[in-house]
Amino acid sequence: MQVRAWVGCLGCHNRGYLNGDWITSEEAQEEQDKLLTEELTVGDKYLGGIATLQKYTEADALPHPTCNRCGSDEFDIFDSEGLGRLRGGYGEFYGAAEQINDLLDQDEWELILEVIGNFHYSLSDLDEARQYHHDHFVGTYASEAEFASQYMDDSVPAELRNIQVLGRPILDWIDPEEGWRYTLQYEYWTAKSGTGDIHLWAN
Repeated sequence: MQVRAWVGCLGCHNRGYLNGDWITSEEAQEEQDKLLTEELTVGDKYLGGIATLQKYTEADALPHPTCNRCGSDEFDIFDSEGLGRLRGGYGEFYGAAEQINDLLDQDEWELILEVIGNFHYSLSDLDEARQYHHDHFVGTYASEAEFASQYMDDSVPAELRNIQVLGRPILDWIDPEEGWRYTLQYEYWTAKSGTGDIHLWAN
């Protein structure tokens, strides 16, 4: 999976034309690392080459990107791939790029995206979303009923399993789908996986 954003100049957009390019999270991390370590400085290309770095005052900690076409210093994300419903400015994307790449390496990005979407987090909340996922993720199941069945099987004490009701074990009388619908769905939330399974988190 690749995560990328189409970063464009707002000044150019307001003048009726587009000036921007697709930037992957790997490219964003590389540029951000070079900027922070001063491998990139005033006069160097930035934002995939659509801007050049410059300082407005000597007090600026880091040089700012300025559009190579119109001179504007305002940029935004116009489109994205692999970010789901998540939106944010290019600065948030660049700032979160290292974490995004780390999550991509661990195959956790799609799960974190579901957490972000469920709680309407932004990219600046990535640490919080990541912590929530680690603290509350339960697992992946074929359906809510499968989880409910396992939950009931794990939670009913051994001494109650042998109780017979009209000649059948008590667990046979509990419908997993009803158990989910009337109880468990208020304690957990789910998201569909790409394969039709469900991912499940505790509230």
